[in-house]
Parts: sequence; C-alpha cells; structure tokens
Amino acid sequence: MDHHTVSTDDVSLHYFVSRPAITSQNPLIVLLLHGAGGDHHQFDDMATVLVEAGHIVITCDLRGHGLSQPCDSLDFSSMMDDLQHVLVDFKSKLDNPGPMMDLIVGGLSMGGMLSQVCYREKHHIWLQFGYRIQGLIPIACGSIGMVWPRITWMDDYRHDTNSHDMQAVREAIICSGVNETTQKEAQRAMQSVSDRALTTCLRACAYALPPNNANATTPSMTSPLPLYQMLIVGEADTYTCNLMEAWHQLNQQQGIRTSFHKIPFAGHLATLDAGKLIGEIVVDALYQR
Repeated sequence: MDHHTVSTDDVSLHYFVSRPAITSQNPLIVLLLHGAGGDHHQFDDMATVLVEAGHIVITCDLRGHGLSQPCDSLDFSSMMDDLQHVLVDFKSKLDNPGPMMDLIVGGLSMGGMLSQVCYREKHHIWLQFGYRIQGLIPIACGSIGMVWPRITWMDDYRHDTNSHDMQAVREAIICSGVNETTQKEAQRAMQSVSDRALTTCLRACAYALPPNNANATTPSMTSPLPLYQMLIVGEADTYTCNLMEAWHQLNQQQGIRTSFHKIPFAGHLATLDAGKLIGEIVVDALYQR
C-alpha cells in the first residue's frame, strides 16, 4: 500500500493506493470511503481481495478523520472537493494514464451516502479529469433518493445538535460491529475524531436525505441514480438492513440495474466484520458487470 498526501487550503489529505503487481492497460479503480468516526483501515481486508483480482483500490482518511486533520470545514461539499484533489493527484503519479479511467465508488455508512452524492454532484466534473463513474457500492447506508423508509433518528440532525449525547453516539457506532476485533478497531479509529467532526458528519448525512414526509407510509423514491448499484449490508445491521432491502426493490421497479447482498455474521460495520467475504462478492459482481 502506497501512502500519499495532497494539501488543500485547510487540510492535508492522506490517501492510500493498493495495486496489483501487474496492472492492466486500463485497470478498474475502486474508490472506497469510510464511515463517520472511522478511517481507511475499514477496508483493509476488502481491499486485499480486490487487489488480488487485479483492481486498483484507493482509500483515504476523510477530513477530520485519521491523519487528515485538523480542518476548518467539514461537510459533503468539502469532502467531494478533497476527493477530486486525490483523484487528480493519483493520476499525476501514473506513468502512462489513459485519457479515461473507469471508477467504482463505494463506501460504508456515511461513506456510502457520500459515494451517492459524488455521483449526483460530481460525475460530469470528474469526467473532465478523466474519470468515468461506472457504478456504486453503497454499504450499510441510506439512499439519498429514498423518502421512505428512512433512518428516522437521522432527521434529528437537521436541527440543533448541541443536545446530542456524543458519548452515547460513539458507543453505538462501536457496538454496531458484531465481533470483538471490529469493536476494538472502531474504538481505535474513533479516538482521532472530535465530537464536532462526528456531529457535523451525521448532520451532513441527514441533509443528504430528501426531506421527511410525515405522511409517508409506503416505500418511495424521489430521484433514483441511473447507474449500477451493488447494495451490501450485514444481516445483523439493525440500522439499515430493512431499508436497503426496500431500496433494492425500488431500484428494480425503476429498471435500475442493481444487486443486493446480505452478509452473514456482520453488523453495521460490515467491512470490518466480514471484509474478505465482501471483497469476494464485489469481485464476482464486477466480473459480471
């Protein structure tokens, strides 16, 4: 794994590139974005499998997390600008980059929501930099186009956040992993994230969702994303499992190419609980894409 940094006006971004020993002429690049309170290590096991299958994997510490701090602003807009800097810097380091590179963007929890926003807001801009987004891998997250069902408690973050018990939030994130190793890793990563950063990330997720319709009772979607989506969730994820199943069904009704995978013995932090298995599922799906 190669460790790189790229500086913006207010933060030094740390990103990591894992690549196969022999790279094809036009390799598929998989950009993976971690969840709130995490860091790039959430994808260590998953990335190993993807690289063994011949793909290049880019992970990073999003601003306010891991090594990428301190920072002045922290929202999806600034994160997307950061990712653009990362992609431009990565391409500048290639010996013979092609005019257009295929990109799959995925992420866990907040990272899964951010991956969707990246496509909606940036796909036409990233095309100008030579990256074509070919699909999304949202893992254990909400859909930015789905009105109902939704993670209802997240709507609270659209309002005043000062009253939230951030220690309880931290404990909930840590305990959302199934096994002890996952929980220890989540606790380690959380130590680098301030309460302000964590609160702001949850608020960014809340605002990425469409406004809540108090009268909604049936699954509905406002503006589905028109590209291949590989939806992944842990079977023991009490936050997003049923939601992602409804998302998959709504995508099918809209004629959007999609797949849905429930991961056994995995919770909300699915890539830590079962990263190798998720990597194998992704490799198989990308092969068939």
